[in-house]
Amino acid sequence: MYADIYQVEAKKATRVQRIMVISCWRSLELSSWQKQEDFSSITWNKDGVMFDWIVPPKFTNLRAQLNLNTVSPELVFTP
Repeated sequence: MYADIYQVEAKKATRVQRIMVISCWRSLELSSWQKQEDFSSITWNKDGVMFDWIVPPKFTNLRAQLNLNTVSPELVFTP
């Protein structure tokens, strides 16, 4: 499952980034996904979008910020 991030200008939407958020093949889950269809682990902030994942089998926390306030979107992993 992917999150598509769009920029909207003058009533026109353009996809600027696609981020994998859930994958059984890559063992990646949203932190909130324990409750089906709960996307609360994806949050907007002033710089872009924050993603919180858990990675099986040890369910390690993984967090990344998609910065949209740069020339081109960049995904930065944070502690």
